[in-house]
Amino acid sequence: MNYGTVTYFGAELIVPEFLVPLFPVDLPADRWPTFCGAGEGAGDALISDSPWGIHFNPACLTHDIDWAITPDTIIEFIRANWHFFRNCLSLVRASKKEWWKKALATLSCIRYFAGVSTFGLFSFITSEVVPFDESDPFKHPVVRARLKRLARADMGLADEIAAHGGYDEQPIRTNDESLKQFAAVLADLEKSADDREKSA
Repeated sequence: MNYGTVTYFGAELIVPEFLVPLFPVDLPADRWPTFCGAGEGAGDALISDSPWGIHFNPACLTHDIDWAITPDTIIEFIRANWHFFRNCLSLVRASKKEWWKKALATLSCIRYFAGVSTFGLFSFITSEVVPFDESDPFKHPVVRARLKRLARADMGLADEIAAHGGYDEQPIRTNDESLKQFAAVLADLEKSADDREKSA
């Protein structure tokens, strides 16, 4: 797996290489849907997306995808978790919050890293391994699901979308320029992947 970096509001984030051109670098972190937490529902509710007001969703999205597409080895597990920790820490360092909030959020980075490295190991080793094709990353179901959630995150509609079937059931509706571009690229990728699946 190859990785690249994106600069997100001053934070340098390590992301899978195919995500670099897709990453919505202009979308404020407080306008993202939730990606932090141990799964859906209660798991998301128990883990804060923004400890001490510093939003970790960009790091959590990348970690979800990183975990899903890495080979099923302990070295790749550790690498994905280290990227997650580095990304959270970079978001903290780039934040404009008061120094004491940044200090406490740094402790949250350590706590989250410890969580994904211990409790997360069970999830990692028991999850179904879906082969990842680097030449067509959008085929992977986790990649598709996470990017769909982000593309449908018209931030003024987040509550409405959640109340009416969730992100995956809603059409992309947005007035946000950064999301419009992202959604257009995503739609093209999804159409290409669907066409290839039908012709296979």
